[in-house]
Amino acid sequence: MRDDSIARDGEDFIVEAAFVAGKFGLSVDAFRAELQRGAIVTICERGEGEDHARTRLTFRRGALLWRFIIGQDGAIHEDPILAKPARSSPPQSSR
Repeated sequence: MRDDSIARDGEDFIVEAAFVAGKFGLSVDAFRAELQRGAIVTICERGEGEDHARTRLTFRRGALLWRFIIGQDGAIHEDPILAKPARSSPPQSSR
């Protein structure tokens, strides 16, 4: 898929708020408010090695992650996943 909702700006990306807000079922205003207060976290990862021409943009809201993998040609692949909660303590042995 190729979409103008995510555009490359030099080494950075510009993502339309409405595009990602809809993925989380939020209005643009609610999405921006959650971004400002840190309830939605964004990560940009540049590929290395055989993935050097790809970039992964991740938006996390609670246990839901929405990833966009952008190829060198600008094609966008979406990957919605549920994040695994972090363990607060080591697993107990079963003896």
